[in-house]
Amino acid sequence: MPWMHVFSEGVWESEAAKAFEVSGIPKPILIDPNGKIVALEEDLRSDKLEKTLERFVR
Repeated sequence: MPWMHVFSEGVWESEAAKAFEVSGIPKPILIDPNGKIVALEEDLRSDKLEKTLERFVR
């Protein structure tokens, strides 16, 4: 996939997993250039993915 991926040591007990409420993999999260979460989970899956990316990725 052509976008950034993250791996966090400690998996489910890591600070990143707790902060982003990761309970399974993959956990799609779209973050804007300012660090704001703009889309999560269902908006980044299946037929919604392309529509969501059109809104936020230019």
